[in-house]
Amino acid sequence: PFAYHPKMGRYTDLHNHFSRHHTPPMKPKPAPSPLSKTCSIDMVQDGRLYQWPATGEQIPSVSDQPYSVVMRLDQVVAKMPSSYGFAEYEKYVVRGETDSDGIRGNETIEEFRNLDQLLARYDSFREARIAFGDKLVHWLLLQRLQYDRLKAVIRIPQTRYCFFGKRGLFFSSTRPGIIQERVTGISLWDMIDHEATSIAEGDRVHEPFVRHEYEPLIPQISAQLHLLAAPSFSSHINWHIKNFTFDPKTDILYYLDLKPSSIFGKWRNEKNLRNIRRDFLR
Repeated sequence: PFAYHPKMGRYTDLHNHFSRHHTPPMKPKPAPSPLSKTCSIDMVQDGRLYQWPATGEQIPSVSDQPYSVVMRLDQVVAKMPSSYGFAEYEKYVVRGETDSDGIRGNETIEEFRNLDQLLARYDSFREARIAFGDKLVHWLLLQRLQYDRLKAVIRIPQTRYCFFGKRGLFFSSTRPGIIQERVTGISLWDMIDHEATSIAEGDRVHEPFVRHEYEPLIPQISAQLHLLAAPSFSSHINWHIKNFTFDPKTDILYYLDLKPSSIFGKWRNEKNLRNIRRDFLR
């Protein structure tokens, strides 16, 4: 589950409107490969088309307009944009629209018109562009760019950047997506005493709400969050608490979301960061 407080955006579908100027001639899409419930991350390849898994545990969202559809398998987690999530990408990245609640604008290399610059950096996806078109590949490479931007300061699960074929009642569609290694640990969300937060008043709302049994883990978590909360990185993070998982066996904090922060709302994100600082950054 990711980014549960979206900015309002116009609904558009996932059809890829290819530009004749930018896009090489399309070639027939390959048949999707099955993604078994027991597959490991080492069995998944970048740039390939996989069938969206029919079995597994679909992770519910607490939002009426989630950005992503998430399916948990035995060893990996598959993610693809929802219709709403892809529409927000089209609005704030492809068309470059802005509003007063935006976290940040697009960096030059993130702009849709600069897809060739991204492909110069990630050359192995050129064939995917021919097969799947500009938008799907651009969406995918923004996730890869985010991974490379953050990997020096926070642990991110191993990730593959691919495409999913999804069958409907009357038609099939292709969407970009990622597959991440499933990590073990405790979500920071589960460390919070949510009953206490719901009744807190006055000065109590500024005190930590971490459950007593998890207090010994705070120093390890805090040390790993400090670099991420620095000004040079904090505006690139979706600070929803469910995007963080801590493994007490290895003392590793994982960040799970790779969507660019330019599509999220600033007010909600800053509130989430304040709560993270209150509870874990001490």
